[in-house]
Amino acid sequence: MKILPYEKFTLISKNPASTVFLILKNNIKERKFLNGLFKEKEYFEGEIFKHGFSINPLINYKNSFNPIINGSIIEKDGFTLIKVTMRLNVGVLIFGIIWCSPFFFLLFIGIANFVPKLIIICLLFLIGGGCLFILPFKHEAKKAKQKLIDLLEAEELEKE
Repeated sequence: MKILPYEKFTLISKNPASTVFLILKNNIKERKFLNGLFKEKEYFEGEIFKHGFSINPLINYKNSFNPIINGSIIEKDGFTLIKVTMRLNVGVLIFGIIWCSPFFFLLFIGIANFVPKLIIICLLFLIGGGCLFILPFKHEAKKAKQKLIDLLEAEELEKE
């Protein structure tokens, strides 16, 4: 079972790597401080590197669970593999750990002293807190993944 919001998958495109890079270059806006405040033509912002990219979706609403998408592009015989990793922003992840840490502490106290009510309350808070982080991330990651598939004219090869 995955506890942290994280997705890893591979896309395959019939386009050569140079075309994939060109598509990305034409559809990814450079990262700036105020990107996403107004309706943008591009759906992603970020950077393109020699063998990959680091992007995140541009959205017109505030969502701290927006995925950071890192990808590497590998050209094979007649097709291109795009290995993609989506993860949560590190600041949001640290906030989640800090937010959940008192409940872990109380859970251990409840287990050590065998206080069933405390154990149940802490477990409920931890499960609820986990859902507050995982569900919004999964929602945004699913939308970004589909947009990336459509943009690169690719198919999902495997989910890791």
